[in-house]
Amino acid sequence: MKLIVLITAIIILESTRKTFRTLLQILFKNRICAITEISMIIVYTSLVWAQYLFGYALTVHTVLAPMLFVSFVSTTYLSYTIYCWYQTLPRTHSTTYSLTPFIKSRFFTALNQLSTLAFSSNFLIPFFAIQFSLEDAGMLKLITSALYPILAILQKIFGTTCNALFAHIKHETAPIKQAYFSLATNYFYHALACLALFIAINYQLIFHTFTASQSTSNTIAILLCLLILIIDTACITYEKWFITHEHAPYPLAITITSLLAITPLFIGSTPLSITVFLLAITFSRTLCLLLLALLSIHFWRIKPTFTMQPHYLLGSLVVSLLVLFLTR
Repeated sequence: MKLIVLITAIIILESTRKTFRTLLQILFKNRICAITEISMIIVYTSLVWAQYLFGYALTVHTVLAPMLFVSFVSTTYLSYTIYCWYQTLPRTHSTTYSLTPFIKSRFFTALNQLSTLAFSSNFLIPFFAIQFSLEDAGMLKLITSALYPILAILQKIFGTTCNALFAHIKHETAPIKQAYFSLATNYFYHALACLALFIAINYQLIFHTFTASQSTSNTIAILLCLLILIIDTACITYEKWFITHEHAPYPLAITITSLLAITPLFIGSTPLSITVFLLAITFSRTLCLLLLALLSIHFWRIKPTFTMQPHYLLGSLVVSLLVLFLTR
């Protein structure tokens, strides 16, 4: 019973903390969030290992109790920070707000998140294990695990900042929206281009890390997995834009359409190769990206911008060659 209460309290506090963190990020208070997160990790690990050094055995309770304490302290601090910001707001306002658009947006956003799980590693890895083999599922797991830190950094940097940026320019004029969207996509595609250059130069290192076999099918499978992950990341900016501008049903409809396009592959009786299956997923995600881009042009006349800056390209080239030289 004590364990259930402990876990329940942690879930409630962590959910509240993430909500407060998101609100502060939208307010461009990322420094406070970063310092709080880093301090939380340091204090938590210190408390856990301090118990061990003082002779206490590491049990579920001794691991979760410090988490509860740290989560409570960080949530309290974030709530105090939000309260201080709230005190600076005007006391009177003439605008009335309705919860209906908010609930509608949250509902369709949640459905979109659930539908995109079909393209995530959480679904594809078990599917590969059932449909193909444990070896193929293991290869996919290695690829996604190796790329996760890079893609997580991209999503945290551009996903969070795009949320804040798009929220602040929601009611601006069309030229301002177009300018800021171009700015956001330009930096985003710079990061993707640098990542692509690193993969292209160090492809042999990546390939030999993931599999000992040098067959063409394995090579194509690895490249397709990389491409799928990159396309998924590229969709983030558009999805954030649609959600911010209360057009959440459109990403949901596009995701469902792309899923229906490859549904025959799941229910067909003819066994498919891994290459064909990954090609179908690549096509589906590319279709999502293109439809989101076309709808963005239709509704807001916004277009992605990509003008490669030489210093970004040079920096990526130096790092890629350095890794290639050190790993030989």
